[in-house]
This record gives sequence, C-alpha cells and structure tokens, in this order.
Amino acid sequence: MLSANRWGGTLPFLAGLSGRVPVHLIWGEADASVSPDYGRQAHSEIPLSTLRFVAGAGHLPYFEKPEEVNRLLDRLLIIFDVPAVSQEYERNA
Repeated sequence: MLSANRWGGTLPFLAGLSGRVPVHLIWGEADASVSPDYGRQAHSEIPLSTLRFVAGAGHLPYFEKPEEVNRLLDRLLIIFDVPAVSQEYERNA
C-alpha cells in the first residue's frame, strides 16, 4: 500500500472516483522525482484505472513529450466516445 504521507489525500480521492469517472494515469518512464513504481502501485490500488508510461519522459511528460501525451489522451477520449474527438480523429485518420 502506498504511504499516506507520500500521496496525502490524492490516492483515496482518485480511488473514490473510480467507477464514476475514468482514472487514467500517465507516467514518465524515467521519472526520477516520483518513481514509476509509485505509478504501478497507484494503478493497482485504483480500481478500473489505466496506466501508461511515456518512454523517454521524466516527471513532466506533458511538457517533455506533448505529442505522445496528446496521443494517449486522444485514444482515451475515443475509448470513452467523446463525439468531437472521435469525429476529428476519423477525419484525420
């Protein structure tokens, strides 16, 4: 189980959302600030969550690899059938 001090109220909050809203964890594969092991643990403790690692990214994958993070988010929105994103994706595929 993850340390309560490390996560504060974040992990219980995310776990409580599971099943009501999607919880999608995107983690830098080379994160030296918060080890990818924490991402794996968080994923295992948040029911129905998904976890994706961004290769070559550290603690800020959305700044370091924005195209990859956007691709992951686009796929997530398509999976949950957000119409505007699904239509745009189909037009550009």
